[in-house]
Amino acid sequence: MVNLMSASVSLVGAMLAYYLGTRIEGVLPTLLAFAGGMFVYLACSDLIPELHHAHKHGEVRNSWGQVAVFGMGIGMIYVLIKVLEG
Repeated sequence: MVNLMSASVSLVGAMLAYYLGTRIEGVLPTLLAFAGGMFVYLACSDLIPELHHAHKHGEVRNSWGQVAVFGMGIGMIYVLIKVLEG
């Protein structure tokens, strides 16, 4: 039920953004940065405790693999920004 309510709120937010698009142009970069930051926070809050857990239990190889994939994701975002912004 909570997942359904969460999805409904994001749908309402998307419709509001669509209909108020011209009125929110000035704050759109700030809103997008905030939303992106929240996604990074959620990803890291799930990833970092798992890395600590793996390190404590001797699964260092698995944690280094996760760090490598995380680093590749950061690198891919950097390359995409450089390519798309010219």
